[in-house]
Amino acid sequence: MDYIAVDYPGAVSKGSIISEAEYAEMREFSASVRSRIVTLPASPAKPQLLAEANALVASVDQRAEPADVARRARPSRRIS
Repeated sequence: MDYIAVDYPGAVSKGSIISEAEYAEMREFSASVRSRIVTLPASPAKPQLLAEANALVASVDQRAEPADVARRARPSRRIS
């Protein structure tokens, strides 16, 4: 998900959309990540992955600062 961490600053700055096209792409990408996780088979890691994807989607939807979105876009290293 490094893609979102790199491109997001071109979409949002200080809570404002600076590129509608880039922001729409970031929203679509984060939603796609969540959708793909939903379709994964059940596993001990799935709930954590889904929670992280939901947090990423929420951050993008709320036009969070790029550093916050970048942090959320990196997969957790604590997945069991």
